[in-house]
Amino acid sequence: MRWKLGCYTYCETKRELIKEDGTVTELEPLLAELLSYFCRNPDIVISRNQLMEEVWQSRIITDNAINRVIANLRKALQDDVKSPSFIATFPRKGYKFVAVVEECDEASAQSETTNTLIVSKKNSHIFRVLTVVLGLFCIALLSLYILDTDTTDKVPKVVLSEALTRDGEQEVLPSVSPNGRFLAYSKLVNGNLKLFVKDLHSQKIEEVGRQKGGSGPASWSMDSKELVYLNTTDNSCIYYRVILDGLEVVRSEPIHTCPVGSFGKMLFTHDNNRLIYTENTGPNTPYSIYELNLTTSVSKRLPQPELNIQGNFQFDLHPQNNEVLISSPNDRQWLGLYSLDLSTNQLSALFKLNKYACCAIWNHKGDGIILVGEPPSEQLLSYTRNGQQSNVIYQVTHSISHPARFPNGKDYVYSGGIVNRDISAYNLENKRKRIIVNTSVKDQLPSISNDANKIAYVSLESGVQEIWIRNLSTSQSRKLTEFNKKMHFFDIKWSPDEQFIAALSVNEMYLIDIEQERVSKLDMPEQDMRYISFITPTKLSYSVKREDAWVIESYDTNSGEIKQISDFAAVLHARNSENTLWLDGKGDVFFGMDATKVEGIENLSNKGRNFKLLKQGEHIFYLSNESDGQNLYQHNLSSGLSVMVYSGTDVSNFTYSNGVLFIEEESAFSADIIKITVH
Repeated sequence: MRWKLGCYTYCETKRELIKEDGTVTELEPLLAELLSYFCRNPDIVISRNQLMEEVWQSRIITDNAINRVIANLRKALQDDVKSPSFIATFPRKGYKFVAVVEECDEASAQSETTNTLIVSKKNSHIFRVLTVVLGLFCIALLSLYILDTDTTDKVPKVVLSEALTRDGEQEVLPSVSPNGRFLAYSKLVNGNLKLFVKDLHSQKIEEVGRQKGGSGPASWSMDSKELVYLNTTDNSCIYYRVILDGLEVVRSEPIHTCPVGSFGKMLFTHDNNRLIYTENTGPNTPYSIYELNLTTSVSKRLPQPELNIQGNFQFDLHPQNNEVLISSPNDRQWLGLYSLDLSTNQLSALFKLNKYACCAIWNHKGDGIILVGEPPSEQLLSYTRNGQQSNVIYQVTHSISHPARFPNGKDYVYSGGIVNRDISAYNLENKRKRIIVNTSVKDQLPSISNDANKIAYVSLESGVQEIWIRNLSTSQSRKLTEFNKKMHFFDIKWSPDEQFIAALSVNEMYLIDIEQERVSKLDMPEQDMRYISFITPTKLSYSVKREDAWVIESYDTNSGEIKQISDFAAVLHARNSENTLWLDGKGDVFFGMDATKVEGIENLSNKGRNFKLLKQGEHIFYLSNESDGQNLYQHNLSSGLSVMVYSGTDVSNFTYSNGVLFIEEESAFSADIIKITVH
């Protein structure tokens, strides 16, 4: 269908807006859908609710998102919001498409197009001359494109991928020596990361550094003869330096002791005596970046962006200069990228992304940035240094992590893995386990209903994270949500009356009406929120950071009212108030409305942004961080003793009801180091 709109012709099939002077604008799909709807409904006021129903078709959408799409369509039409020729706004009522709309049939449109191409005999000579000139101009442009191999606007293309490791385990954290000969990587062995070096020519592999605990990530010196790497145990955090002769370890020595519970990384600069590393001051504290001088053994904190959330954990060294790329989240968890010149200590902001992203590195020329796309992290993206342009250079069906440059000036390596997580029901009385949610992808965040007949969970079954409900009696699952963007959830909770599910995403909270299968984004500030639970069917609690301390706030889903309700760091409300649990800023546990302290819970897991414990009567179930992973314990309040009740494979979340633990754990995870060839 074609429409005549003032000075424009709009072609629906091609999503093209054609101006009278011949200028063609290709509209994004959502803009095209909106314009088509306006063309079919001109000169009537259309409410925002109508737009949500008809254009977005009840997909999740916010007022701000509608505003952005309307503004972008106005921009495409070159419309003046104060004196509109196309889209007029009626406050608190909606929008009206005020342009005269005429439907064009395809025959007349084709005739009109043909007529514009007819050249009279009088002008045929001029036309032929212009054609030759235009042809020569295009050839010249093509020649320039072929010859100009240094242009930063060219998008690199991945033409080949190959596995550098096939150890049958989980191989992660790749680092290739500058001479291209050796690959250092970590591999999961009996629950711990072990560091290996592989000769890419002979294919021989040797373990480097045989300390207890986990080892990695590692970094090479510029002469490819030394490695630095991190080793951690339950009681230690040490950076080591290793001097190598090929695969043989000549000398190994500790060079820096970091706080226990710090899991950073260290890189050589272009001067082998200067290293950059990151560490925090202990669990749940943000990371800072430091420089270590090996000659003097002196460390100093470097200039860097303000610390928010995890702090400045990710960084990369420029391939030619002593310039550090720093990935730093703001207080809303959006990624900001900064450059630090080590020679002048000058810190510069490059650009910011309004999204949750990871693992930024310099490209080979240092004039652009490579980073991993949003979860489920199956893309590599290329950005210009100022962030003005971005392109997808690589997309696969497995997860991508820890990208690194391969030292040939064009290729990259990364750790590519396929992760499967399932949800099981484990009966504490008979010690039997049965899998209740088992797809070939991640099924996460189990939450049991109050009647114990249904379990809500988050799954990647449809390709993006959606919220599902499984009936435990019939074993039938149904998908509740249909988001129109990639989501990343940290927690979900049932309301006490089982009419709603609250879902915590990045900086946002959603309320899902279970019967209507309708999703609402709660009207609250975008911020880092954690530990959600229902106080009443219409009131939620959550934790948020205020003046460097976590406090508890409440949100009324009817009125939108927000209040601070406690100075505790977190709370998990329960229908029976005696089962309510509290955490203070030190990580100590309390229960009941009078907040009685619990003694005897040790190594409580702090992974994630949701509770890793819950109370039922005289027992508290909790996840414990241990050297072999996370295990589930049952703590008896009367005796003060804790007993391990379940040990699985990378248990991350759980819930409990009527003697049954519902457990999320890893069922399969394979990861290899992949090299991609870029042209």
